[in-house]
Parts: sequence; structure tokens; C-alpha cells
Amino acid sequence: MSLRTDPTSPRASLLGLPGELREKVYREYFRADGGYVYDGDSDKLIKAEGQPVDISLRGTCRQIADETRHLPFSLNAITFSTVYRQDWQKQAGALGYLVRYHTQIQADLLCRLRRLVTPDMYTELGVKSPQYMPIIKQKITSVISRDERRRHSYAEFRGSLDFQQGFLQPWPYLMRLDWCDNTVSFKRAIAYILRLVADKHTAEFTEALEEILPGWTDTHLPHEIFDATFDPWAVPSIHEVAQVSKQLQMHILWDRLGSWYQTKEPFPEYEGPTYRYRRKYRFSAAAVAIRFLNQIPEQQRLCIRKLVVNEDRVAVGDPECHAIGLIPFCKENPTLHVEQRLNLWRNLILNSELPSGRHMAWYVEAIHTPEPNSATIHQIFSDSIHGQFVSCVMHVLEVLKEGMPSGSYHFLLDGGPDLNLSTDLFNTILKRGIAWLTLHTECVTRGIFTDRNHHDYPFRTSNSVEDVNSFTNETSIFRCNFNLNQPWDCKKISEAHGGLHNSSLHNWLRLGGLDDPEFFDISTPALNLVELRLELFEREEREDRKALCPTRFDKDGIEPQT
Repeated sequence: MSLRTDPTSPRASLLGLPGELREKVYREYFRADGGYVYDGDSDKLIKAEGQPVDISLRGTCRQIADETRHLPFSLNAITFSTVYRQDWQKQAGALGYLVRYHTQIQADLLCRLRRLVTPDMYTELGVKSPQYMPIIKQKITSVISRDERRRHSYAEFRGSLDFQQGFLQPWPYLMRLDWCDNTVSFKRAIAYILRLVADKHTAEFTEALEEILPGWTDTHLPHEIFDATFDPWAVPSIHEVAQVSKQLQMHILWDRLGSWYQTKEPFPEYEGPTYRYRRKYRFSAAAVAIRFLNQIPEQQRLCIRKLVVNEDRVAVGDPECHAIGLIPFCKENPTLHVEQRLNLWRNLILNSELPSGRHMAWYVEAIHTPEPNSATIHQIFSDSIHGQFVSCVMHVLEVLKEGMPSGSYHFLLDGGPDLNLSTDLFNTILKRGIAWLTLHTECVTRGIFTDRNHHDYPFRTSNSVEDVNSFTNETSIFRCNFNLNQPWDCKKISEAHGGLHNSSLHNWLRLGGLDDPEFFDISTPALNLVELRLELFEREEREDRKALCPTRFDKDGIEPQT
């Protein structure tokens, strides 16, 4: 009996199916478990399990291509994480320094031209970032007052090689609503006032600029200084970074980036292997997401329903503010929702101390004996955690003030891999900070926190993986994926810490919690603080260990750190 198909019988065809059934087939074909993930090494999207994205069905015919054009991005969330690439190290390492240094130059110019700043400039129609105008006014007033008390000029303190060297030291930059904050709003406020001064007093502005950057006007117009920088969320080319570095005369930057740092002498009694260390520079998840969105056509961007911006590691360029760079895309596509994820341990905690290569050598290679009232190598100062957390929340508030559309954004604090320790951290250390934020800021009125009388106060606990369209009826923008042991009593927490409502943010960040432990221990089967710190560095074992003679460790016997 022949099994051959009758050539006269009709052939099955996808296009022969009813439209509703075809839609189900399409959805089953294009939906990927876990969505799409951006792979930094290949600079492409892949499936969450690591396999290539397959959309070959769209190449079958024009009708199928038209019917499925929106499905790959509308069905699948796209996840971006921080990116570390060897070929991006130079520009990644330089970015943060150049952006901050440019802000400092503008702030310094404004202080040099302080007597040309008039009261009306702080209240001009269209003024940028009004929350910083009182701070700028106070700074200008204080510098003028200092002029009257002593003779030396403010101009003596900036633009020198010593200043550049000090500027390259690694320390956390926090949002304090203070002078030289690491916020986009502060940068815009300074630039706005300075442009007004430059427009009205071009000769004086040019003279001050020449004092800071000698020879600038030989090759540039004075006003071009305002453009000699990058957006904090930029992923510039090596050529662009070299050009801006040259413009700002940051010659020392290229000599320092990419250097290895090591002890010149071994630590006392230590006989194990010795290493050299080099910092890893990562671009933020938001930065690479913005870069990706700028590279694809608008038609494709409008199909995207969810972006997960997973800030899983410490990154360059003050990444707390990088979600601001996503605002234009959310305005362009009202159906787009951004989930900004921040890892509590590998990002927020490490960012609160930013150890140098010198510190790492001591953590790894020294013999440690416990000392009274001193932190061990597995402990971190509670106050540094406080400051970093408050800065993080204030940056979320900044994203809303900059115009992020309502319902287009939420922030998730990721407690993995140890959710229980995350709960412990919040209940022993961060209650004070959350109480202060609730009492002093717009966190409740703008929906970052729930109302302190709400059962979800201070913010909603949610799963780290959500469906693309499950964003309605949420109670707060700020969320976490670990238990907060609610309910909390904001008033009692405030009273227990000396009345938090009586202190400003700047002063509060300087104060220690009256009842808080001084240190917090990070050492569990899932988390080891020394190993977390090592993730910030490349490390190579040295071959010259035997040539080192055990002598007393000299704190100056370590090469300068980034």
C-alpha cells in the first residue's frame, strides 16, 4: 500500500489558518522563557538561557512579517545588566572622572565670577533645577563673605595638578542636596547660571576660563566649554574620550587608568601568595540600554513593553541618575515600562565604600587580628550604608522630577543572593533612614514610598520576575524582593533616633544612629564581603613573591590607587 501524499489534496498552510489561531501560533513561537537578555560581549540580544534569538519565521513571507512585526519585543521583556569589557576599559574608566571634573570646572568658574552673579539670575523664567538655586546662592554668598575676611583668592585652589590627583581618588559620591552633588539637576543648575554670566560678561568669563584651562581660547570658543563633557549615561568611543580628556587638560588621567597596583613590601608575618590589582570599570545597565535604544529604529522601539535595567554591579558615571536618560524613550512610547533593579550587596553596599587596590591588598594579604571597636574585614560601617541608601532613594525622586511619565517606571531593590540578610540589614540599620525620608521628602506624595499608615509601608515587596503587563494598581515605585517584617511605626522610629524631623539631610547624613550598631557583618554561606570586594578588581598573582623580604609594612609602600 502506497503512503505517498495525493498531489491533488490541499497542503496545510499557516496562512490558511484563521487569524485568531495564527496569532496563538505566533505568540507561542516568539515568546521566550525569561525574555531577551542583552549580551555585552557580542553586543546582541540573546534568550535568557543563552541561546540566539530566532525570528526566522518573519522571513517566510511579507504577510507573516507584517503580522508579527510587533511580537518579539511586545511579548518579551529585555534585560540589560552592567557590562565589563576589556576593550571598553579605557573609556569606561575615564567617563566618570571627566563628567565630574567638568562639573567641578563649571562650579569653580562660577565661584571665580561670583561678583557677577546677580539675584535675578536665581529666579529667571525657565531656571533649571530650582531646588539647587538656594544652595548655589548660599555657596556664592559664603565665598564672597570669605573674600572679605581674608585676602587670598578662591581661584588659587582649583585647576592645579594636585587638585586633579586628589580628584582621581576613589570615594563614594552621594546626593546630599548640597554643593557639587552628583546629580544631573546640579550640573544643569550650575551650567544655567554660568551661561547667564557668560552671556552678559563674556570678557570676564573668557579670562576666568583661561586661568583654569590655559590656552583654551587658542583652539576653542569660550562657550564651547559647556559641551566638553558627556551625559553621565553615555557609552563614548575611545576617540571621543581622548578628545574631551585633551580639552579638559586631564593629562594625568591616561597615565593612571589601567595601571596595576601592588605592595612594594609584604605584610608582616604573611607568607602566602601576593597579587597585583586593577580596577574593573563597568558601564551601567541603563547606559547600555540607552545605547541599544538609540541604535534601533523608532518603529522597533515603539513595540517594546518592558525593559529590566539590572544594575547588578558598581558602574561608572554616577549610575544612580542614569534612569533619567530613559525618560525620552518612555515619553516616546507610553506603553513602555522600565524596571530599574539595584543589587543591595554587589552594588549599593560596595558603592558605599569603593575600596582601592591598596585596600584589597590589605584585605587579602594581611594577617588580621580582631581589635576592640574596629571593623573586621567582613564588616562595613553602618553610616556609610545609610548615606548610600538615602542617596539612592533621592536619585529615584530625581528621576520623577525630571519628567518620567507616571506608571512608566519603578525601582526594585534586589536582596539576592541572601534575602534573609537583606531583611536583617533593613531592620537593624536602615529603618532610621527610611523614617527620615518619609518625614522630610516627597517620597510619599510622589509615590516612591507608600503612606506610612499603609499596610505596604515603606514599600511593596514583590517578586523579582514579573509579567510584561503586570504594573497596574501598585502601591509604590520603590520595591524590594525580600521581607521587611512589617509593620513599621515611622513615628516611633523617629523618636528612638532623637527626632529625625529636626535635622536637615546634609546634617543628618553626618550623624550616627543613636541605637544603631556601628558595623554590619556580611559573612554568610551566600555572601562574603571580601569576595564581593574582589569582584571590583582584576587580580593576578605576582611572580616576584620570593624576592620580597618580610619587613614592617609601610603604608606608603603601595602604588597610587585609582
